[in-house]
Amino acid sequence: MEVKPTASLAEFFHEALSSALKNQRVEASEMTEFYLVQLLSEFSTVTLDGEPLALRLAETVTAPPETRARTLRDIGDRSLYLSGFFADSLERGAVGVNYYIKLGESAYLQLAHMPARGTPSDVYRELSGKFARFVDVLAEVSESGAIDNDLAVVQLYERWRRKGSEWLARRLRARGMIPGGGGYLQ
Repeated sequence: MEVKPTASLAEFFHEALSSALKNQRVEASEMTEFYLVQLLSEFSTVTLDGEPLALRLAETVTAPPETRARTLRDIGDRSLYLSGFFADSLERGAVGVNYYIKLGESAYLQLAHMPARGTPSDVYRELSGKFARFVDVLAEVSESGAIDNDLAVVQLYERWRRKGSEWLARRLRARGMIPGGGGYLQ
């Protein structure tokens, strides 16, 4: 993806997200696309803390509805952002990216069943139902097509082996590899 000057961070992320959604053939409602652009804009300036998300999720069971909704949204958002932007780092940790995917799916699904508080429940339902696909979309936004060395291709291959994502397979094929079929093209 070519980086062009834009008027705002939100505009930059909107263009990058739209391109990634199209490249990966992922359909998203206009409201969900807007939500993801806002998430990317917000997380571009946030410092992530190390508080375990699973503990926060467990604490929501007894929290008042307003606190529960806010915490579930934060867990879903952080899980999506971390999975999309830091999948390789997560795989080297105590739990892998699939853990964060399940955590985020669960948080958004619970939000979808709560009374509406700003964001329509359809957005949370879509985020939950397509969470793994949106992880790949955010990974593409993060990488912006910049794979330019052998180590990066090996890391891409390892991610494909763990996830089996069609988007990752297409990226490998574009670099001359045949995923699951014997290595490099001649």
